[in-house]
Amino acid sequence: MTISHFKAILIRQSNHHFWYQFFPDIINAGELSGEFCYRADQEQVEITHPVEHTQAQIALAGLTSKLKREIKKTETAPEVITLIS
Repeated sequence: MTISHFKAILIRQSNHHFWYQFFPDIINAGELSGEFCYRADQEQVEITHPVEHTQAQIALAGLTSKLKREIKKTETAPEVITLIS
């Protein structure tokens, strides 16, 4: 079983669009960072810069799921999302 830690940090927002940088939460993960935009008004995710990591797609699904729940609950986008899978 593999345990992965991923983190997404809000880098900018415009109306209902939120851009996050996401990466494995490990030292020197800079080259592994990616970016996605979540469009809250359409509940859609667009990967604007993919990350090269074996579990990136699964982690992105988990991060966006947590993001959707947080926005529905608080009506604001969190600055940091952490996923442990």
